[in-house]
Amino acid sequence: MTSRSILWPVLAALALGGAGCAAMLPAPRPMRAVDGPRAAGEARCLLVLLPGMGDRPETFRAEGFLERLERRGLDADVVVADATLGYYAKGHMPGQLWDDVIAPRLRPGQRLWLLGISMGGMGALMTAHDHPVAGLVLLAPYLGDEALVDEIRAAGGLAPWAPGDVAGPLTEERFQRQVWAWAKGAVASGGPPVALGFGAGDRSAHLHRVLAAALPPERVRTAPGGHDWEAWRALLDDVLARSPLVDECGGATATGR
Repeated sequence: MTSRSILWPVLAALALGGAGCAAMLPAPRPMRAVDGPRAAGEARCLLVLLPGMGDRPETFRAEGFLERLERRGLDADVVVADATLGYYAKGHMPGQLWDDVIAPRLRPGQRLWLLGISMGGMGALMTAHDHPVAGLVLLAPYLGDEALVDEIRAAGGLAPWAPGDVAGPLTEERFQRQVWAWAKGAVASGGPPVALGFGAGDRSAHLHRVLAAALPPERVRTAPGGHDWEAWRALLDDVLARSPLVDECGGATATGR
């Protein structure tokens, strides 16, 4: 992936023009990560959590996500990547995520799942574009410029939409179109399943619904609320009750909520 600022269009869309230049946003090497709940034996899955803008690994614990995952008893090792804004702005995502967090933990034959929230949802899609994954859970994901989503909607949805030239690694100019094209291919081929959740009052719900329309209905979750942890906790509870993630990594010790 280009080393240029792959997410500066995203920063503008998120009204982050005052955040400063990319050089001022930290992106330490190696990328920090915090291990969460682990399976009792050799886990079938590795579940990597990707935070939204301004959140850190500790936020997932403070907001009850790690407790819910531990209580559910997934047959999975859980790790939270400290994939902060700087990695996106400097073009280091998803390369550093893979090199520093995933590759050292992923065992041969283990199934890799990514759960991304907001900015982390885009990070999950970017990673899936560049690396093999078993599936994605996207909670209120950032999905790119509204103009591109309008283009997809105007084409009649994701299936008939023609993305154009999207071959090759992610680039600053094309990465949004490339991740949407990846989603189109995954849906069409029955490839890595994508589970989507968002708050009914989320500021980007109208964009989420464009992706939702392309997914099997059982893989789409909505909850009351907006772009906030209260909605995301409810969505995680739904995902942990029934989803492709649970079908593959559900484990034998699940105790529900």
